[in-house]
Amino acid sequence: MQEKERAYQSLVQDVTRKQRAESERVPLSGTVREVGFGVHILTVMFACFLACFALGQRLFREPGMQVALGAVGMFAGLLVEICLYMIKETKRGNALLFPSLRADKTSRLQCIDQK
Repeated sequence: MQEKERAYQSLVQDVTRKQRAESERVPLSGTVREVGFGVHILTVMFACFLACFALGQRLFREPGMQVALGAVGMFAGLLVEICLYMIKETKRGNALLFPSLRADKTSRLQCIDQK
């Protein structure tokens, strides 16, 4: 019996090694998505800072006020992005928990008609 087990292990050695290596790998698509989202947030914050800083140059003569208005704009852009992210994740979570709430219009209409 042990001889059969050894023979079997020698036959499947390459397959199990590949499966083990694949299971230990971190999926690159998730990492790329997270890095892309971080870059997106930084870009939005920078753009909001520049827009509000330019507005501050028109409204105020003191450089401190211009920078302060730019910081307020940057913070406002961050808050908007956080709210949009929360809405997106809530919809995704609801779609996973409640399949009847998916974006498919026919299933949504069927649920309404059944009530």
